[in-house]
Amino acid sequence: EIDADGSGTITLDELRAFADNYGGADDAQLQSIIDFGDVDGDGVLSYTEFYFYFTWSFSHAGIPGGDTGCAMTLPGGDDFQAFMWFRAIDIDCSGAISFAEVRSFLERFHFEGSDDAIQNFLNAGDADGDGELDYREFYLLWTGTQSNAPEANGQSAGGCPWTGDGAPAGAPGNGDLHLADCLEDCCCRLEVFYDGAWGTICDDSFNDDAGVIACRQMGLPSTDVRIMVGGSGYGEAFSVPGSGQIWLDGVDCSSTDPKRLEDCNHNTYGDNDCIHDEDVGVCCGGDRAAPSVAERPEGDDQGVYDLWREIDADGSGTITLDELRAFADNYGGA
Repeated sequence: EIDADGSGTITLDELRAFADNYGGADDAQLQSIIDFGDVDGDGVLSYTEFYFYFTWSFSHAGIPGGDTGCAMTLPGGDDFQAFMWFRAIDIDCSGAISFAEVRSFLERFHFEGSDDAIQNFLNAGDADGDGELDYREFYLLWTGTQSNAPEANGQSAGGCPWTGDGAPAGAPGNGDLHLADCLEDCCCRLEVFYDGAWGTICDDSFNDDAGVIACRQMGLPSTDVRIMVGGSGYGEAFSVPGSGQIWLDGVDCSSTDPKRLEDCNHNTYGDNDCIHDEDVGVCCGGDRAAPSVAERPEGDDQGVYDLWREIDADGSGTITLDELRAFADNYGGA
């Protein structure tokens, strides 16, 4: 309707003519619409640019600003939008997303994003530690599920996409966890950080609830968790016992409610009667847990969180149309 001449692009003149049919708008407003959606900088809006900025999703016709030309096809069963986000960012068609490409994407698509935010995004999904996200890493980070694309870099089917870490981005703090010496079945030694050093956790009292809490704390899959302790085969699973400090003993979790493993009952850090053959391991599996909003996530804006809780009247963690309507009615309606 707006593309009156059928050229496949929308010009300022065409947008002005369309607006005049509905009450009009000044040129500055119209130009700002084009400028915001114009990914390739040619001064007009293509269909894919128009579609993206009116739906915040990609058209099946292609990527705004032109296809990157990457030799990629959508793996069967993979989410189309996740696939297209990757293609739009991977501008050099290398099959991996770099810091520079994410920065370029944000600038081309007129999004905001600090360097720290970009680096944190990459760190969150970079399983092999090469500083970039390949398609499988990106897909897992974006969707929380595994891609059906073939394994890259010789990674065997069923391997751990997060092998060896799970620690938070940046410098670790007391009580943070990470994984070490992971096996092919994703069973790894669990370690805790305290007083400037990583150390192991003794298996005394460690139970399945503790394993779920540990995997969830690290942001890893946590709906199908197994624990490996000295008395149940962890040593027999050909894992490598830890060395150095044994930080925790007597970790006793009576439910999966605690957010962090150190919130469960346990001996004082460093107080134990264990040897490293008793080091705890966990096998994190299943799905990643949905983030809890029962309390404000650390680092989130307090005002935004308070507004969310005010609208979410039933405390379900989601906002329905009825709740949004009730909230709006308190402020004049909408």
